[in-house]
Amino acid sequence: MTGHGFDYERASDEVIAARTELASQVCVELKRAGLPAFLHDSQAEGKAGAAIYVDHGADVTCGVTVGWKCDPGVIQAACGELQKGDVTAPIVRYPGMIATYMQNALIRILLSAGFMATLEDDSMNPDHVQVFGRKSDLMSMP
Repeated sequence: MTGHGFDYERASDEVIAARTELASQVCVELKRAGLPAFLHDSQAEGKAGAAIYVDHGADVTCGVTVGWKCDPGVIQAACGELQKGDVTAPIVRYPGMIATYMQNALIRILLSAGFMATLEDDSMNPDHVQVFGRKSDLMSMP
């Protein structure tokens, strides 16, 4: 399997189904808390709010992550300043700052809803939240 030009081993259909179910549960709980939330897919372009990602790779320890996406206009403004070469414009840092501020809020909301959630340890998405499952899932393990 390839993704974005890189070879990777795809997780089994059962694992992906379990991750997708967990992502759907996360989406429901974030919406119940009053946040805009959506599963990140090809139709998610231009949406703002909590984006829930399902990783299809076999070698990941956490297959569901959540990241905050600012309004597309803010992203366009930041990109516009970068294209002009102004890397010090406040708008350039704004999307990353907001995503980082939202990270703790997302973790607390998910923990209060019974999920196991923590800071992302991926240097490519340091402002994301890892979601491992529900605490009740631990009780049903053999």
